[in-house]
Amino acid sequence: MYKLLIVEDEQLERRALRTIITKNLSDQIILCEDATSGIEAVQIARNRKPDIILMDIGLPELNGLEAQSQIIEFLPDVYTVVITAYSDYHYMQKAVQEQTIDYLLKPVRPINLIESIQKIIVKIEHTKNTTTPAKRSQFNTSDTPICKALTYIEQNFNEDLTLNDIANYVHLSPQYFSRYFKKKMKISYIDYLNQLRIQSAKALLKETNLPIYRIASDLGFADANYFSRVFVKYEGDTPTVYRKIYQ
Repeated sequence: MYKLLIVEDEQLERRALRTIITKNLSDQIILCEDATSGIEAVQIARNRKPDIILMDIGLPELNGLEAQSQIIEFLPDVYTVVITAYSDYHYMQKAVQEQTIDYLLKPVRPINLIESIQKIIVKIEHTKNTTTPAKRSQFNTSDTPICKALTYIEQNFNEDLTLNDIANYVHLSPQYFSRYFKKKMKISYIDYLNQLRIQSAKALLKETNLPIYRIASDLGFADANYFSRVFVKYEGDTPTVYRKIYQ
């Protein structure tokens, strides 16, 4: 699930945007409280750290592009869609300079808004998939137990791999290994293992027609229901919905 902030000073526009998102993207988007001015937008963005912002330009106190300029100083990876009544080239050019990703004219057509948000979600997913679990590069490679554990996990993640299996492989007690792994990697061993499994699952869902239960079994999950719960935890969608989106 991704957090989205609506920045719009007109109540009817805010209500319309919320309705479109709630009806069509409620399984992917969590709506933050709305901002009605540029200053509120900066404050809420700082507190809630949204992944996506829908930003009107014509705002009181601080216009949308000025607010965006401040927000990207502390949220450089936020994806912002400008929504405005201005079709002037100057505004479009300025929006690009402030790292906005799309530019929609009012009145916004629901299909255009949905497509814009879905494109952003795909971009976020792609970024996440190319950096996770890239944590292997974030620790000292001379740390032999961690290196051995990661290699073992990456070679056997599609097996019924347990904490005891990994701990025995690196000659540590399960309790000590679990604490040591989380301290070094900033993530639990089960999260690391599941991230590897989910990455492979996503590729299989997009590129094959294998049934869900078969993918679950091939990736070491005890059953399809547990696989689905884990998939939703990391991706926000069930495997079936994810496959429909990408196929």
